[in-house]
Amino acid sequence: MKISLANSIAQLVALLALYGRINFSHLVINSFLFNFVWNLNHFLCSRLVLSSPDNRFFDDYQITSVYLFSAVYSTIVSLFLKKPKTSLSDYKSKNSSILTLLGNFFLFLAFCTTSTLYPVKHSVASEQAKDEPVRTYAWPEAWISVFFAMSASVIFYYAFSILIGKKKRVEIRGSMIGTLAGAIMYGPIAGTCENIGASIAVGLFAGFSSAFFFEKL
Repeated sequence: MKISLANSIAQLVALLALYGRINFSHLVINSFLFNFVWNLNHFLCSRLVLSSPDNRFFDDYQITSVYLFSAVYSTIVSLFLKKPKTSLSDYKSKNSSILTLLGNFFLFLAFCTTSTLYPVKHSVASEQAKDEPVRTYAWPEAWISVFFAMSASVIFYYAFSILIGKKKRVEIRGSMIGTLAGAIMYGPIAGTCENIGASIAVGLFAGFSSAFFFEKL
């Protein structure tokens, strides 16, 4: 069930990245091609687990198997397709801006609580108390860290876009790109890194790199 859900989310992310570039025939071909290469990637990762000391090739937020894989796939496919007909800068109406911010607000709140693969940790019995039962406990540090990473990414995206940009103003794109960049960059280690300073630092880098890409490149 979790594998099918991960496949569906990954395919949705890839299709959203290719929005405006594909027609119906491209959609059919990409559906078959994506499912083939995604399952091949899943099989190869499963094989690597046999020789790896860590059996969690899925991270808590499935960044590596969903977002990273979809980003690589859509980037390669886009090299063979025409330029997009639409872009983020095309949406200038008041209604679309409100809907964009509303969707980003729910994304900001929901991403912190989407850690469904490994939301629970298990304690290991010590050598002195081998008869002690293994305790199960919650792991709230993951979504707290992601929250700080996304917040820092959005704030620093706005700051750097004003500092290095030509328009010197805040745009809706900052909240959208900042949220996604911060969450995706820190997601793979959010379940194991409890340092809030580290999450803020990663958010700073995510905001800076995103602003530099859109403003300079």
